[in-house]
Amino acid sequence: MADLGLVFHNLRDHLETALDVLGGKATGSARERLLTHMASEEEGNQRLLADALANAAPEERRAVQLALDHSRLFVDIVKGAEIAPDLGKSILSHLLEEHDQGLLMAPGAAPRSGWTVGSLLGEKKP
Repeated sequence: MADLGLVFHNLRDHLETALDVLGGKATGSARERLLTHMASEEEGNQRLLADALANAAPEERRAVQLALDHSRLFVDIVKGAEIAPDLGKSILSHLLEEHDQGLLMAPGAAPRSGWTVGSLLGEKKP
């Protein structure tokens, strides 16, 4: 099974970074490359999360399903699919709040630190 702690960590980083990118901290081709990169990583995470969901223990199911839902919404928002930009930023903020409340943490997993897309933009690490 995938390392859910790493998948959840990457999702949180992508949520925070996308808020900065969509808020104007990256523009032009750099903005597009960042959004495309993060969406691609999340599409890979969705495959891992779907596999993990199929094999998840009952105590893991809620967090894995929530992460899968968040990842799908994330990709829709950064690709500009069916969600207006202002609403997208509000949704990303809400998803980040849920993550910070511990709703997207695998049972027994500790928060991860390290190099992230967000840390490269000068954000504080969770």
